[in-house]
Amino acid sequence: MSPAPGFAAQLRAGGTHYNVTAAVPNPLLLETLCRSGYGSLTLDVQHGAFDEAAVFEGIAVAAGCGLPTLVRGGLEQLGFMARCLDAGAAGVLAPMIENAAQARALVDATRYPPVGQRSWGPIRALPRSGLSPAEYLRQANGNTVVMALIETREALSHLDDIAGTPGLDGLFVGPLDLSISLSGGSHCDPEGPEVLEAMQQVAAACSRHGKLAGAYAADAALAARYAGWGFGFLAVALDVPLLAGAARDNLARMRQAVDGGA
Repeated sequence: MSPAPGFAAQLRAGGTHYNVTAAVPNPLLLETLCRSGYGSLTLDVQHGAFDEAAVFEGIAVAAGCGLPTLVRGGLEQLGFMARCLDAGAAGVLAPMIENAAQARALVDATRYPPVGQRSWGPIRALPRSGLSPAEYLRQANGNTVVMALIETREALSHLDDIAGTPGLDGLFVGPLDLSISLSGGSHCDPEGPEVLEAMQQVAAACSRHGKLAGAYAADAALAARYAGWGFGFLAVALDVPLLAGAARDNLARMRQAVDGGA
C-alpha cells in the first residue's frame, strides 16, 4: 500500500526506527533485505546502481513484502524523487541540503498544495493505496516522509533555517560526508570530535523544531550513541558491506571449525 499508512506517523511519534539501505538493484537481494526485520528500505540512487526502472521495481518488491521504501536521490533529481512518490515510495531523502531555499525546493517537489507544489500523477501509488483519488490527495502529505541530509559545514551554519522549513519532516546526517567537509577533505572519520559535536547540534535543532533526527550508523556502538542524543531514525546497514561482512564471518567460522583457524 502506498503511501505507507502509519509509517510517517510512526516516525513522527518517536522511538527508534531501523532502516536498511540498498545500492544493488537485484530483486532477490532486495526481497531478502525486506524480510530481514528492518522497518524500512532505502534505495540509494545517489551512490548505488539504480536507474529509474530499477527504483520502481525496488519499490514494488518492498511493497510486496509490506515494507515502506525511501528513495535517496541527488539535489538535482527533485523531479525524479517526486516520480518515485508517484510510483509508491513512502518518502525521500535529499542529500546535500545546505540552506532554507534548497529545503523549500525539496518540500515543493514532494508535497501537494498548500504545503508544496507537487504535480498530480500517482499512477502506481494510487491503485496500490486502495484509496479514492480524493482520499489519496487528502492523506498523501501526511503519509509522505521528507528528510534533508545535512552533510556540509555550510548546512551546519543554516541548521535552524533548514529545520524550520514547513513540510520538512526531519534532518538526516551523513557522518562520513560531514567529516570530509569539516576536515576540508583531509579525512573520512565519523567518530572525529568535530563530527560528533556537529551531530549533537543537528539533534538539538531537530528537537527545537519538532523534527525527526536521522543518521547513518556504521556500527552498533555509534547507533547507541546517536540514539542517546535523540536520533530516532537510524540507517544501520548497507547491502554490500552487510554481505561482505557476513561472508567474512562465515569463512572465519568454517576455518575455525575445520582447522582451528590455521
